[in-house]
Amino acid sequence: METNGIDIEQIMQEIREEAKRIEYTEPIAFEQVRVPQTARLKQYLPYLQNAIISYYRPLEGNIVKRFLKKVIRKLLKFLVEPITIEVNSYCAQNAAQLTIMSELLEAQEKEITVLRNRITILEAERAAQSSEAERAEK
Repeated sequence: METNGIDIEQIMQEIREEAKRIEYTEPIAFEQVRVPQTARLKQYLPYLQNAIISYYRPLEGNIVKRFLKKVIRKLLKFLVEPITIEVNSYCAQNAAQLTIMSELLEAQEKEITVLRNRITILEAERAAQSSEAERAEK
């Protein structure tokens, strides 16, 4: 089946072969597909690093409502303001830890690709040596 010059069957066959290579034997949910974790993590880091909760927000409404909101906010300041400071601190610490984890995951992914490449090279050398050994035996 070809649509606008795109061979859909060929693409589907490539996807099926890739799924067999990765050992997906049955239909899986989208969330189960292996995605590099750093890609997902880096997507949210800018939001976490810049996330600051402000205690004071502009008040809306008519004059009476704004006045009541100001009074309530001032009465609850001793309770709410320390919580917002703690939450901001917690978010900043999480963002810092996630940045470190992201860097570590990137390093591990690079190391894994290097090791996989070494394995394929060694397997090829081993296959070549075993074929040479078979030839020598004959």
